[in-house]
Amino acid sequence: MEVKCDFCGKICKKKPYEVRDFKKHYCNRQCFRKKGKNDEILYLWNIYKSTKKISKILNMSIKKIGRVLWGNGIRLTNNRRCKLTKEFLYEEYVIKQKSCEQIAVENNFGGESIRHRLIKFNIPLRSHYFISEFGRKRRKEADNKRYSLKDENGICINGAFYGKEISEKHKEKLRIANTGKPSYKRTEWHRNNLRIIKTGRKVSEETKEKNKNIMIKYYIDHPERLEKTRNVLKKVNESRKGKTYEELYGIEKAKELKKGVSERFKGKPPTAGSFTKESRKNLILPLNDSSIETKTQEFLKILGIEFFTHMWINQIKHKYRCDIFIPVQPGILQKTIIECDGNWFHGNPLKYPIPNKMQLEQIEEDKVRTQEMIEQGYRVIRIWESEIKVMDINKLKNKILKHEDTDNIQ
Repeated sequence: MEVKCDFCGKICKKKPYEVRDFKKHYCNRQCFRKKGKNDEILYLWNIYKSTKKISKILNMSIKKIGRVLWGNGIRLTNNRRCKLTKEFLYEEYVIKQKSCEQIAVENNFGGESIRHRLIKFNIPLRSHYFISEFGRKRRKEADNKRYSLKDENGICINGAFYGKEISEKHKEKLRIANTGKPSYKRTEWHRNNLRIIKTGRKVSEETKEKNKNIMIKYYIDHPERLEKTRNVLKKVNESRKGKTYEELYGIEKAKELKKGVSERFKGKPPTAGSFTKESRKNLILPLNDSSIETKTQEFLKILGIEFFTHMWINQIKHKYRCDIFIPVQPGILQKTIIECDGNWFHGNPLKYPIPNKMQLEQIEEDKVRTQEMIEQGYRVIRIWESEIKVMDINKLKNKILKHEDTDNIQ
C-alpha cells in the first residue's frame, strides 16, 4: 500500500498490517529519528522558551533547533529586542508594577537584559525592599527545591559540610582563624562598589529622610512584618531584662565593655540614671505643678501665708521633695507640710477600693514618710485630689489654722 511520510511528505510503500496497526508512517529510519528529535525539541521549547537551554540539553546547535521550530510554525526573529522600547518598559515596570523577572518570562528575555534596558532608558529601579508577588513565588519555589532534598534524619543534602566529619580540633582552628574577620575578603572593588562596607561616612539629611520613607512604606505594605519585628525585639528585651553585663557577656567581655563606657562618658555630665539621692536634692522637679497644687498655692497667696514649693526634706530616712512647705509664722505654731495626693497614683480608697500593686506600694511609702515626719516635729496635711477640686478657701484655712486631729490620717 502507498502511504505518505509524516516527516518528509514522500510517498512510500507499506504493508497492510503496518498501515492498520501504526498511526504514523515514515519512509526510512532517518525520518523516524528526526521526527522523534523534533517532538523532543517542541516539548522542551514549551517548558524553557530558550534555544540556548535546549542546545545544552540535547547537544545540538542553535541553528538546527531554530530550523525545527521554524518548520513547525514557531518563528524566532533576530529583531525581538525591538519590543523593549522605553514606552513598553515604562508601562510594564512603572505603571503595572511588574518585576524584571516577570517581564523577562512573559517576553522570552533574561532578567539582566531587562535591568540593563531600564538603566539605559533612565527608568529608576525600585528598591530591593519592594519585591513583587511574582518574585516572592519564584523565590519560594527555588527555596523549596533547594531544601526539599533531605536525608532520613531531616538534614539538607545540599549543605556544604553534608556527609563530612569534622574533628573538634579543626572546628577550634576555624573558630580562631575567623574571629574578628568579616565573612568575605574586602578588596578594592568591594570598597568602591558595595554600599554595605562604606561605614564611617557621613550621610546627608536627604538620604536619611529617603531611607526613612522607604522603611515606612515597606512596613505599611507589610504590617505582618512589623508585628514580627516587634515580637522579636520584645523577646530580646525580655531575655536581657534584669541581667548584668557579666551574665550577658561573661566576666572578661563585661570588663572591656565597662571600660569603654567609662572612657566614653569621661568629663561629660551624668545621665539621668546615674543621679544619686544626694544629687537629686539640687533638682527642681516637677517642672510644672499639677492643677490641684496650683489651686492650693493660689489660696495660700490670698490668705497671705508664706510657703515654699517642692522643698527637699532630708531630716527623715526616706528623703524626698514635698509639695508645699509652710514654715512657722504668726497663726501657725508648727512646721506644716501639705501633700496634694492624686486619686489614682496615691490610691484613694473611695475611688479605688481594690488598689493595684503600684498603688499599694505608694500607700505604704506615704504612711512611712508621714510617720517619720511627725516624729521629726512636722505637721502633715494630706488632701485628696477629689477634695481639692470641690474645696473652697475657707475649708483650707480651717485645715491649716485650726489644727484638725485627722490631718495625718490617710
